[in-house]
Amino acid sequence: ANAQQSRVDSAIALLKKSNTSKGLDTLTLTNALKLINNAVLTDAQIKQLENAAGQFKKGNDEDLCYTIKVSILRSLSASDKFKAIDYGHQNLNQLESSKTPQSKNLYRAFLILLRVPYRNSSKLTEGFPFYTKKLNQFKIIRDSAAISACYYVLAGFYRTIGLYESAIYNLKNSISYIDSSSIILQPFIQGGWEGKQAWINHTGALSEYYLLKGDYAASINYSSQALQKAIAFNKSFVDTLYRSRLAFYFSLWGTAKILSNQLDSLDYYFPIVDRSASEYDEKVLIDQTRALYKMQLGDYVATDSLLQNCR
Repeated sequence: ANAQQSRVDSAIALLKKSNTSKGLDTLTLTNALKLINNAVLTDAQIKQLENAAGQFKKGNDEDLCYTIKVSILRSLSASDKFKAIDYGHQNLNQLESSKTPQSKNLYRAFLILLRVPYRNSSKLTEGFPFYTKKLNQFKIIRDSAAISACYYVLAGFYRTIGLYESAIYNLKNSISYIDSSSIILQPFIQGGWEGKQAWINHTGALSEYYLLKGDYAASINYSSQALQKAIAFNKSFVDTLYRSRLAFYFSLWGTAKILSNQLDSLDYYFPIVDRSASEYDEKVLIDQTRALYKMQLGDYVATDSLLQNCR
């Protein structure tokens, strides 16, 4: 309990430090959000963080306040699924009448992130009618980005219960509503993919569904598209904050290639994705793929060493 409170206190201190007289210190804010993401929060600590978020409110502009609440939702999604669902709905209801400039983008971010506690709890069956209702509402007002988000979430729900054909159908619908030509930078709204970033992410997910279905040719096709687009996208940015994470797309492509015994090109891509990996989960994905590759080659000593390293 003391450790978690210390984490919350540190996050609050960083939030205060990021709000400078010269403007927003984005690096400090990012570090604060990371602390919140990984905390296990009590109701009192959530109130503390929301009060700290109030310093960023400027008239009707509450964008950064809701951005901090997005991180609170991410934290709750890992620690208390039911509380996360209630918190997500609470903020969705508030955003429906909010005049904050990024209300629509924030609404979609909450909508997408809310899928996690639904998907990973006994309330999954309640998620289907909720997102189907939202999908129909957004179709009436022709909000393409929100329609895409709802299809994406429903695809993930079907994937969770093993209905891969329905998952693929919904995900392809989601991709069809994305404007893949636009680059929309939302550094703090984690999970709120838009434009080209959404196309890359969703195409990678489509590859995963085909991989789970056992259709390796289709999985290779879509993961290759996602990987190539992500590599090109990353070359556009010096700031790593905006870059796509290549490890996910590479692991799908590499796994499908290995399972179909097409081992060409893997040695070419390993150094590329190694250089791009900055987080432990990315490094693990790459080394898991490398271990599968070594196992396919019959090098079990290297396989064992890589898996021990992952562990």
